[in-house]
Amino acid sequence: DSRLDSLKCDLSYDEMARYRGFQRAERARQFLVGRYLLRQQLALHLGISAAEVPLIEQANNAPYLNLLNTEKPGFSISHSRKWIACGIRTDAKIGLDIEVIDRQRDVLALAAHSFDAQQNATLDALSTAEQSGYFYRCWTAQEAQLKLYLACQDLRHLPHPELAIAVCSDKAFTQTPEILGVT
Repeated sequence: DSRLDSLKCDLSYDEMARYRGFQRAERARQFLVGRYLLRQQLALHLGISAAEVPLIEQANNAPYLNLLNTEKPGFSISHSRKWIACGIRTDAKIGLDIEVIDRQRDVLALAAHSFDAQQNATLDALSTAEQSGYFYRCWTAQEAQLKLYLACQDLRHLPHPELAIAVCSDKAFTQTPEILGVT
């Protein structure tokens, strides 16, 4: 937590207000680290300091990158338990979702409330061992597409031993996105 305090210095006034508004400490940490990652990566792409990245808070929505006279990179943030992911694409918009794979989760109950009839029928037809993988692929794909806010032209699932990861874009990927680990 002491190290996290140093991350606050790059947040805008609105971001700090939102950070202070979280009731759960875990959610506040996720927000802070997510914004830190996003600001660091956008700063690298834009050639400015993290504190200068002009992110504007939008109620119930992703932050807005307030850039004038320049192409805005597409970006997306996702978190699941201890994991936080940030994706950036300089030539298109993206949506990203991650989810910790929890084999104890009642995926059939969640799917019944969240998936369409075809997805539920496919899930029901799978063996118990296959249901979890299918559920998480569908779940993260839906979430990534919602975050894109545009028609998805390309959807990729990235391999990870603990996470289901989906990234989609409004333009085709020329190569599979790569995962860069940061601690």
